[in-house]
Amino acid sequence: MAKTDTSTGELTHALGAELRTLREGRGWSRQDVAASSDSALTPSTLRTWEKATRSVTVGYLELAGQLYVIRPSELLLRAQHRISWDPGLTLDLD
Repeated sequence: MAKTDTSTGELTHALGAELRTLREGRGWSRQDVAASSDSALTPSTLRTWEKATRSVTVGYLELAGQLYVIRPSELLLRAQHRISWDPGLTLDLD
């Protein structure tokens, strides 16, 4: 994935792409997802997440996990794999 100039960053872009993939894989529109959220989300909010113009909060990450029947941690892991995320941390056990 190419670097981005937006303030949301690569991981947010990857998460948005993963959310879009999950939605489209089920054949759902953004309106369908919003309706399933009992008015907690709007199609506009979903669009901002998918396009990474706004970051997903932890609370909404949990809601997205419920809607797509996936653990929030798995959503983040998939997003990390999209960008081959490596925090550059090393652990010296010696």
